Amino acid sequence: MIDKKISIVSIIISMLYACSFIFNYGISDYYGYPMEVISLDLIQILSSIFWFGFILVSCSSVVYSRFDCERDGFLKKYFNYVLFSIIITSSWFFGTSNYLIQHGFKENFSYIVLMGIVLVYLVNSTGIFLDNGFSFINKKQLIYTVLAILAAFYLSGWLSANIKSTLYRGDGNKVLLASYGDNYVWGKCIKESASYFVTKQDENIKLKKIKGRDVDELKICFRRANK
Repeated sequence: MIDKKISIVSIIISMLYACSFIFNYGISDYYGYPMEVISLDLIQILSSIFWFGFILVSCSSVVYSRFDCERDGFLKKYFNYVLFSIIITSSWFFGTSNYLIQHGFKENFSYIVLMGIVLVYLVNSTGIFLDNGFSFINKKQLIYTVLAILAAFYLSGWLSANIKSTLYRGDGNKVLLASYGDNYVWGKCIKESASYFVTKQDENIKLKKIKGRDVDELKICFRRANK
């Protein structure tokens, strides 16, 4: 019994670490800096716990309120799932600036739609898991559910970077893209040519906040530089 509890705890910790890495990989993939610079600390892990709990609680709440397929029919059941996905993903769609939408509508829209599909699967899989006495019906469902959770975290990282409205610029037009522990990840993009480097945090460094159109143009520059 003790060994079983230890193994469950180990699986949860491993999953949280993996989710945290995948979430930050989504951010790094958006801007194009190498994933090797990602260094997880307690803050990133806690952030993943929040997202992990949010996804599970959201899916579980919809599952408990879902329609009975035999009573209400297949279409009504999945209408509930789709409605849930639209509500969750709408913040990413409406949070994207018009300028970014105009210059990358297909990419932005495809990631949002993909997130909706992943959430529908997670809701359905969570329902099956609960109906089956807190167990998966087979290994295939377990593997697909784990992959769906990881996909949800990757997409969350990518989409969170996409709707970020503020960046900070340092000396020499370098832009702060992320921070891991005591490391800063910087990026510079000029005429769709990007470069990246890592420095230690410096209390004396001067940062200038940039927002609005300037942020959108930088994002587009980084995205086009890595295509």
